Amino acid sequence: MNTTTDHTSHTTTGLVLRTLLIAVIVAAIIVSNILNIIILGQMHELQTIVKTLFINLSIADLLNGSIVCLPSLLASATDKWLLGDVYCQISSITHGTTCAVSIWSLAIVGIDRYAAVNHPIRYQKFVKFHHCYIITVVFWLIGISTFSAPLFIEDNYYVYQENVVICGMYWKSPIFSIVTGLYTLILSGVILFWTTYKVTKTLRNLDRITGSENGYVKSSRNAKAVRTLAISGISYFIAWGPYTITVYLIAFKAISPILEPIEFTVAWLANSYSFVNVLIYAGNFYGFRKQLKIYFSRCFLPKCSKQNAEQTSTNEEISGQ
Repeated sequence: MNTTTDHTSHTTTGLVLRTLLIAVIVAAIIVSNILNIIILGQMHELQTIVKTLFINLSIADLLNGSIVCLPSLLASATDKWLLGDVYCQISSITHGTTCAVSIWSLAIVGIDRYAAVNHPIRYQKFVKFHHCYIITVVFWLIGISTFSAPLFIEDNYYVYQENVVICGMYWKSPIFSIVTGLYTLILSGVILFWTTYKVTKTLRNLDRITGSENGYVKSSRNAKAVRTLAISGISYFIAWGPYTITVYLIAFKAISPILEPIEFTVAWLANSYSFVNVLIYAGNFYGFRKQLKIYFSRCFLPKCSKQNAEQTSTNEEISGQ
């Protein structure tokens, strides 16, 4: 996106509405991903490696919300960046890294399920749980290295973008845009949807021939994981697609800088992906929904929970008598 270093005047109403919108998005990102990490850690519906990668994705989204998006709330309220150039570089590197790690985590889930379903003997023989930790560490190192690289060429490469109220999401160099776009979005997308297609096809064939209860359970668990993966992947590309296309068009000077409202909408649509996974998990996993209801009742409906507990206690006493 374009950098906007010249100050643009905003009305008070505009600032308030913009700040409220950012506050809602930031709160949704932080709260939803804390819930994701806690609940996913307690779930038994997912295979361990898949669960670990989904948790890694939630950690990335949580860092995006707290390190990148939260300071934008202050910037929007004051209509200027107050945290200095150093934090701007940290915020931008974090933003690029976390967004890349999110889609990479989904791609590796796809590869893991493809190997487990299509090549089960090799999978059980060669794939170990510690490989998952190694891969996630490598992902974080690659992301940090990639998005730190421009700083070795130009100090303070990343700048505050007033139109989107954020320090990050800045690809000044067309080459940087091509490289990061290719292996972050395009390559990951190809891997994600190819593996999802292959696993889905295999599971349908297995459903026709399997007759054991154990086989059905494994097939069902894999089907849920793949369905969740597919929905998460589609959501990622819906959120990040418009922004990525816009970046490429501007980088190659195919279009002139776009209007501020459109630029803001496209950028924050991309950031909004960081809170949608809680909805996806809730829609696909009964255990996740059940635990989410428990946390919701404890945090937001304490009176109702207390009344239900008292009513339950009273009923037990009556039954005992």
